[in-house]
Amino acid sequence: MIDQTKREPHYAQLSTKLTRYDTSGDDHYSQTGDLFKLMDASQKDQLAGNIADGLIHATDSVKERMLAQFSKADSDYASRVTSAMAGLG
Repeated sequence: MIDQTKREPHYAQLSTKLTRYDTSGDDHYSQTGDLFKLMDASQKDQLAGNIADGLIHATDSVKERMLAQFSKADSDYASRVTSAMAGLG
């Protein structure tokens, strides 16, 4: 017997057409870089250390992609994370 209390909720069928929005031209890095530049050296080191603590467990491919993202925001950001990971491994 099927437990009726655990059924999926009923959703009304949408009558609107769903479309995709092209985000390829959006800037995903300036705000992050600007915030990083506002931090003092201690805050930057703490951020890099926190990220490194988790990133050290990732595959090399993931590490490379994440460091590329950090570098697009600020090259010092990527350098600090790289140094922090080196200090952990």
